[in-house]
Amino acid sequence: MQILESLARNKSRLLILFVVTSLALSIGQNQLYALASSTSATCKPDFTITVSPTSLTMVKGGPAASIGVGFKSLCGLSGTINLGVRGITPQPTVTCNSKGVCTSNGPVFKQCCYDLPLGAGGSTGNHITVSATQSTRATTYQVRISGENIQGGCCYGITHSANVTLTVASCCVASFTIAASPTTIKVPAGQAANSAVTATAQNGFSGTIYYSTLVSGGFCSTSTYCGDVCSLQPWNPTLSPTVTSVTSALSCTFDPSLIPKGTYTVLVTTNCYCALPSRNVTITITET
Repeated sequence: MQILESLARNKSRLLILFVVTSLALSIGQNQLYALASSTSATCKPDFTITVSPTSLTMVKGGPAASIGVGFKSLCGLSGTINLGVRGITPQPTVTCNSKGVCTSNGPVFKQCCYDLPLGAGGSTGNHITVSATQSTRATTYQVRISGENIQGGCCYGITHSANVTLTVASCCVASFTIAASPTTIKVPAGQAANSAVTATAQNGFSGTIYYSTLVSGGFCSTSTYCGDVCSLQPWNPTLSPTVTSVTSALSCTFDPSLIPKGTYTVLVTTNCYCALPSRNVTITITET
């Protein structure tokens, strides 16, 4: 009799444990389903837009500048992004003559590409060139750059924009130039190719210039071995009202055991982390 009562009690405990475990598993599954459903509901295909620089200063009749525009896919969006300048404030005035030729007193924007493929989880981008002619009104503009997905499907028409502050001055903006000498060099394989890169302040420019180099052409267009080929001393020259020009020594050495003989192009680019566009100079090196 005691054995039967013990079995009955144990059977009841097992039944209670089974019910509690089943209930816990059911709640856990519901929470997982709810989490998955919530994640799916909040992660909708989309993309982001970035521009660089976000502020820019240029002179009427001066050199053109470049605005980089990038797009990044979110939540698996795959499409084609139409890129362009969609607005500018204050709005330029357009005048047309009797022959139908029209001119504007606003900045001039040019771009090579308008429709950019964007793969799921990927990124794409291009640049827009801006210039100010002598007829451009000297003022500060707010330029709206937009990207719109023009590929059909769920995400057609999604649009995002970013603003760039563009200041056009009549003259005398503090700036700097760079130049290299020589720009064409021939050296025996394995020997250093040397050039002098000079930064010169204009209109009272004051600040530090940061150089970077990019080697391309032939073997170096596809190889990572060329990343440390060149050095500049000093890498980061500082200009001031008392130091208006600094010359850096550029030295490039191609290791013949890694890099075959050929003709290579060295692009020296500046960044002052200011509102001025970057400057660059190209040097061609041929190993014989």
